[in-house]
Amino acid sequence: MQNINSIILLDKPSGITSNRALQRVKTLIKATKGGHTGSLDPFATGMLPLCFGEATKISHYLLNEKKTYSVEVKFGASTSTGDIDGEIIGNSKIKEYSEDQWKKILNEFKGKSEQIPPMYSALRHRGKRLYELARKGEVVDRAARKIQIFSIDLVDLSKDTINFEITCSKGTYIRVLAEDIAKKLGMLAHVSQLRRKNVGNFCESKMVQLSILEDLAQNNDPTISDYFITIDEALTEFSVVSLNDLQSSKFRNGQQLEFNGHFDDNIKVYDHNNNLVGIAYKKNQNTLAPKRIFHLS
Repeated sequence: MQNINSIILLDKPSGITSNRALQRVKTLIKATKGGHTGSLDPFATGMLPLCFGEATKISHYLLNEKKTYSVEVKFGASTSTGDIDGEIIGNSKIKEYSEDQWKKILNEFKGKSEQIPPMYSALRHRGKRLYELARKGEVVDRAARKIQIFSIDLVDLSKDTINFEITCSKGTYIRVLAEDIAKKLGMLAHVSQLRRKNVGNFCESKMVQLSILEDLAQNNDPTISDYFITIDEALTEFSVVSLNDLQSSKFRNGQQLEFNGHFDDNIKVYDHNNNLVGIAYKKNQNTLAPKRIFHLS
């Protein structure tokens, strides 16, 4: 398989880093270039959009999409990483609440707020990943970041755990949220299960397991391409503009175009044969400017 310019929605298994998962799929499909859009912690499972070839040019748009997670939080102990992979660093008594009380508590976390990223994260500080510093026992100041929780719904509860489903903005750390919920109630906690179900308009049913890709690749089964999502399919909420031959040629050369019409800031650009040429933005009312140019043939 060559010149793969597609997205694969991998159902990442637990116990593997996002980058390792990317490299395994990249090798399986013999892609020359690839990247992922938003890391999942090693213990976490679920949707990891992988972009290959020209599709890497739209990874920024997928990274900015809101995400939906299924979460289990275990109360009574905090860990060094905020999840089950870390060492227990604190213990607390467990306080019990009714289902209605939990729904009210979770609802208080909806909306816009600020969150301080954890030390165990891939963010950089003076060229170093924070998790690299954390492993050495170092703690540095981290600036709070704006996040938004669109919905957070209780699914199940027991004496020492709650399960909820959450849809949130990019940059939201579920591990920090779990600790903040516990702190509000005078308890300690950590995330015991985490699964990403949706990214933007990509739904859970579109994911493929790594084992399935491995089997298809090993058998040279052409149906593996059924799991490839085109750039066009991924950019569902973009406006559409069609160009004639001369306009298409200029656009492919990076030239701005005079273009009358009403269009939004994010625009998919096609030639007269309905081939995707690139992504543009509205520089002013009558000017279309290239943002990304695709070489798909």
